[in-house]
Amino acid sequence: MSKKVLKLAGRRPMLLALIVMATLALGIVFSGWLTPTRLKAQQGGGNGGSNDESTDCVESGTITNCSEGSVVLSTVVVTPVIGCIGSGFGATDTNIITPGQVIIDTSYTNANPNATNPTCSDTFTTNNPSPTVVSNWWTASVGSFSTNGTGLSASFTPTSCGSGSITFNTAYQDVCDTNINTTSASGSFTVDAVTSLTPSAGLLVDDGDHDPNTDTYLVQYGCYDTITVTAGDCAGLSPANLPSCWTMSGGTEIDKKNHSVDGNTVGKTEIDVNCGTSYKKVTIIVYQAKFEIDADRGDCFLDDVGHSWWNLSVQPSDVYQFLKKSDGTPLSGRLGVAGYYGDGSISCAGDTGCPGQVKFGPQPNSSGGYHSATGSHWWCISVGKLIGALTYVDDLANSPGTYVLYSNNCTTQAEQVEAAAGAPVGYTSIYPCGLSDYLNTLPASTCSCGP
Repeated sequence: MSKKVLKLAGRRPMLLALIVMATLALGIVFSGWLTPTRLKAQQGGGNGGSNDESTDCVESGTITNCSEGSVVLSTVVVTPVIGCIGSGFGATDTNIITPGQVIIDTSYTNANPNATNPTCSDTFTTNNPSPTVVSNWWTASVGSFSTNGTGLSASFTPTSCGSGSITFNTAYQDVCDTNINTTSASGSFTVDAVTSLTPSAGLLVDDGDHDPNTDTYLVQYGCYDTITVTAGDCAGLSPANLPSCWTMSGGTEIDKKNHSVDGNTVGKTEIDVNCGTSYKKVTIIVYQAKFEIDADRGDCFLDDVGHSWWNLSVQPSDVYQFLKKSDGTPLSGRLGVAGYYGDGSISCAGDTGCPGQVKFGPQPNSSGGYHSATGSHWWCISVGKLIGALTYVDDLANSPGTYVLYSNNCTTQAEQVEAAAGAPVGYTSIYPCGLSDYLNTLPASTCSCGP
């Protein structure tokens, strides 16, 4: 608008208002000419100049691409790893599931034959489904023992020992087909048991309890400083690797499989080993058995010929039950002091003799009192020799034979018992006075590992 028009309008306000309104109206008209109107293409119509995919692209097909998932079992956990026979074991496992992948590829074609740009892009749909677990089960075995169950948690009580294993299994269906797949994982365990308990020394005797798991051994005093009792086990483990359910008691502990007993202390020691339902027990009896020979020398004449006798003893008294003859006859009643006599008749002094007899306990003399030893000596002997001597005494007591003063008297019978006991027979004559004098020439009695 020119300055001349504005100047004229300034003088006439109505004229100015008309000029402004006319200018706005012309602007509205010309703005419609300059901005084109967007027209939406109609499906199946138009001249095909449009390439709008939402109306021209139609689905032409799909392709499904499937990648399998997986199921694996984790490491089997067994508790305890080493245990005892007849005790409970447990085991667990878990499934580790990896999802698969399903991708659906949908393709399209342009339904407008007149389209100038007929491109239609594929669309993709991605899913991650997990495999389906169908079932879980397990089997366990050791030695002749086996068992099984369902699930991923197991408990069992083995009745055999050795190295065992447990296997968990999972059956599952994957996402790409209907096939059933199986995966498994195994763990190991050890079942231990006591199989033996043996001392390093000793005489095995029948304890009479008819239990194969208990034994008794007799060990002669002074023959061994130490008796070591060793336990054996099914798994052959070192003492440090034995399970906590293994216990060994009695004696002096060396380690969990070895205990000791003092061989220079008379007494009874019981050693026990337990592992679950298995057990062994050994009784060690350190004994001291003695044979003693005594003589009252008298005056070495017929007025007082003196007397000879013996004494068989053993301690502790726990040994008594094992003193038996080969036919099972008990012999503990023949322990102690005993001597051989005639029946006291006048014929005892003659050549034909008189009935003999064995008297137990204090040895009576002809004056109504008891003989006192003027010579004495003792030896430590083995329980086998003690049984031999007691057997001889028992046979003599049951069949005493004929007492003959100069050939089968108290001294000769005491020497026979001495020989049966395995003690050295240094005097072989018939006189009590001679035996007494001989015994007094011997060194002092001491107990060593006897015959």
